[in-house]
Amino acid sequence: MAQQFFIYKRNKIYYACFTSVYCGRLRMSTKCKTKAEAVLFCTRKIAELSALPEADIGDTFERLAKNWWLDGKCPYQLESKRNGRIISKGYLRTARHVLESRLLPVFGKMHIRSITPPMIDDWKYSMHEQDELSGKSVNGYLTILRTMMDYWWRRGILAENPCLKVRWMRKESAVRGILTDEEVRKLFSTKEAWSTPLAYLANVLAACSGMRMGEVQGLRVEDIQQDGTIIVRHSYDEKYGLKCTKTGIIRCIPLPAELHRALQDVAMRSDGYIFVLDGETHPMRRSCILRNLRFALKRIGISLEEQKQRNICFHSWRHYLNSRLRVSGVPDVVVKAVTGHTTDQMMEHYTHINAHDAEAVATVSDKVLPSGLMEPYEYVQARDAHGRFIG
Repeated sequence: MAQQFFIYKRNKIYYACFTSVYCGRLRMSTKCKTKAEAVLFCTRKIAELSALPEADIGDTFERLAKNWWLDGKCPYQLESKRNGRIISKGYLRTARHVLESRLLPVFGKMHIRSITPPMIDDWKYSMHEQDELSGKSVNGYLTILRTMMDYWWRRGILAENPCLKVRWMRKESAVRGILTDEEVRKLFSTKEAWSTPLAYLANVLAACSGMRMGEVQGLRVEDIQQDGTIIVRHSYDEKYGLKCTKTGIIRCIPLPAELHRALQDVAMRSDGYIFVLDGETHPMRRSCILRNLRFALKRIGISLEEQKQRNICFHSWRHYLNSRLRVSGVPDVVVKAVTGHTTDQMMEHYTHINAHDAEAVATVSDKVLPSGLMEPYEYVQARDAHGRFIG
């Protein structure tokens, strides 16, 4: 059997790298502190791999994965479309990159039925220990492999999905921070803190509606209803354009009267997207909206370092609104309808409650909106005489 391996030392522990027709390229920790023990570990591992069935070129992982995550060719994408679920082009691009950079180098030459849970575990731990990827990233890669294996299991190619016996990595994601009610009122009342007024309106909308960044960018004139509500049916991708929302759910969100009027005023000056800067046809970039938020926070006394420490960003508005709705006594079924969360667990993740929230609170809109929004004509005045963003 053509089999090679080499070992190397890192932080007083020996690691091994195997290369073979059975395991592709696989790296793992031997957990040994001496070279002799590491070589013995590798020898035993080779014996374990040699007991696997010989590779059948028709059933190798590489051959079965040939068209996976390619737009219009991926079998899982086509199956999902028939079931009424659309997979975004952005996710396809990401998954294809993971397939080519993380899956094929390890499992590509292996017989599909020879891939076992321990092998997947070794691959998982090598990414975490060797490449120092976070648990969240590793789980994302494992999800892609698990989706592929599950498809092949349902098609009868596999007797079982080996990924089902592999445990998820522990995710150590930072808790998303939210602003206090006082900070929000100060942020939206200090209009001179905002370099681009249209970005100001985008943040006010997100705070009052819980819309995601792409959903704000994708808001169109026809989405502004006459009854004081907006319809959230699209999300905008700066590479692929308009697409459906993250969950594919269309939702109707009531807005404070003043905010709704402001959106109508902007809509009168547009024939497509709402958040379009003067002279452009595509929505304002997320980088512009984020930059305006960061520097507006800085100008009201929340430094960039503090923003990073508190983990405050545009997505914090979803957490903020979710929390305020729930502590205001709004029924959970209504909260989910507004924010678009599909599970109670996800809604709990987006809820942040402190002692002050236990007191009687006014309506969420009264807390979020300043005493008066900017004048409508200000929203498109976002560039200087040279076409550069102001500020």
